[in-house]
Amino acid sequence: MNLAYPMQLSGRLGTLLLVLLIWGNLPLCLGDGKADTKFELKNDNGYRLGNSFQAQAWGPIKFSQKWSLATSLKYIKHLKIKGQYDALNPMMIPLFNAANSGGNQLNLGFSTNFYFPKGTLKNFRLGASCEVLFFQDINGVQMTSKNL
Repeated sequence: MNLAYPMQLSGRLGTLLLVLLIWGNLPLCLGDGKADTKFELKNDNGYRLGNSFQAQAWGPIKFSQKWSLATSLKYIKHLKIKGQYDALNPMMIPLFNAANSGGNQLNLGFSTNFYFPKGTLKNFRLGASCEVLFFQDINGVQMTSKNL
């Protein structure tokens, strides 16, 4: 069975993922960042999924030793699919058209966590977070992302 490009697995050679994590630690405010890029390798079907790049920065504020809030900004860039899988007919379904791939996205995130330094939940951290789609620019006919 042939699936559309977004649902295809990478090729036999796989995917190379590189990640850089930056960690900052100040008494009342933390500042962290992360950047990663994914290189898709060509597969046996004559196409390669688009490479992607993602960068995220976040900054929490500690209100006490137990409770903090944080906000983050995440940028995601997906490049277009290279090549074409001959078994997929782009005239049948828009997802079968490699030109309908790639785009840019910017998300705004919010989170909070509570730390239990003692008691039955000692060293346990309870947290909640959400991301809101702030900006999106996609190539061709694609479904847009929603809030996470």
